[in-house]
Amino acid sequence: MSEFEMRPSIFDNVQPPEPICIEVFADANHQGQSQKLPAYSGGGRDLVYSAADLQGAGGVGIQTISSLRFSAVKAVGYPRTVVLYAEDGCCGASKTFYEGTDWVGDDFNDRTCSIRITHWIL
Repeated sequence: MSEFEMRPSIFDNVQPPEPICIEVFADANHQGQSQKLPAYSGGGRDLVYSAADLQGAGGVGIQTISSLRFSAVKAVGYPRTVVLYAEDGCCGASKTFYEGTDWVGDDFNDRTCSIRITHWIL
């Protein structure tokens, strides 16, 4: 092989990382209709998803969420908490999650109208 021929690189098969997101599901055990919510703003700011965001095209809808999952390992930009709110605008009753869950609980099943995602700051 001449010095000008391309050699295989150790990076040839490296896949780009999956975007950091929270996925919410209409049913328990990560089943049913789902919606991926981007969870990293690049500046470590909280992200808020309103009722309109959840009801938009491809949305899971309001008062439907029964389970959720975090898409990445803990690192810079990784969601630290996901707070589900019973009212739009991150108001009313709330429930906080520090990791994904197969069931949001009887107390919060099918109640979510808005979501706040906060991040690890390293």
